[in-house]
Amino acid sequence: MTLKHMKIFKEVCIQEGITRAADQLNMAQPAVSLVIREMEEYYKIKLFERLNRRLYITDAGKVLLQYADTIIQQFEEAENAICSSKYISTLRIGVNISLGLSLLPAILEEFGKRHPKVITTSMINNSDYIEKKLIQNEIDLAIVDHRTASINFKEDFLLEDRMIVVCGKKYGERFGAEITLEQLAKEKLLLREKGSGLRSTVDAAFDLQGLVPNIVMESISTNALFQAAAHNLGIFIISEKSLKLSEYREELIKMTILDADLRRKYYAIYNQNKYVTPAMTNFIELAHVLLETMR
Repeated sequence: MTLKHMKIFKEVCIQEGITRAADQLNMAQPAVSLVIREMEEYYKIKLFERLNRRLYITDAGKVLLQYADTIIQQFEEAENAICSSKYISTLRIGVNISLGLSLLPAILEEFGKRHPKVITTSMINNSDYIEKKLIQNEIDLAIVDHRTASINFKEDFLLEDRMIVVCGKKYGERFGAEITLEQLAKEKLLLREKGSGLRSTVDAAFDLQGLVPNIVMESISTNALFQAAAHNLGIFIISEKSLKLSEYREELIKMTILDADLRRKYYAIYNQNKYVTPAMTNFIELAHVLLETMR
């Protein structure tokens, strides 16, 4: 198998068809079809299912695509390093929303000072979305607070953060400093959206006690939920660290959950088959140091 095979295979996966891939590659359709056929004969396995003139990648094809992405990227990095004396490496990072809005800017600023020749781009979204982008090799490294059971990732523990509940001062007049999970389930709850690490932790806690929460607002925006809580619209379950960094912290009262110790653990994760670049290693090491000091 050659690099050309891998590039054509990847383009067919992206375009989900031979014809569209051939157009993008400025190749004849039969030539693209021949490459795919050669790869399937070489590996002795179907890489695509052909149904109604469309191609659907198989599980084996998905595995090969991860390797193809890595091979192509490493080849391009090697060419840049060898052919250019001004070579600048790149690092694509994905982080969950809570970290992206709180601690990521400080990490990126310090990383830029220490490694000025690394071009760093970042993507902020919920943990499920970030993991999908990692699988598709659209980012090199992710920091998430909710891990799937995927065996495709290697992980590095970074930080643990305790979760609390907050509400507006008027809404919280009838509460003390503590609240039970059962009481919490009956209140108007302001929660992050499904797919976020924070939401997964909260849902698991309620499910464990057989409770159905009364959710009155869901949002991808932590800031919007802080604002809703400050306006006495309900109770927001959030990490203690996020509260410390929020502009609304003086307008809110906080309570601990009496019968549930909710904690989030942050991990740096990356594809197990990916070449770990010096930039990735340096970023993880810096994240360890800075997150420890920000506790």
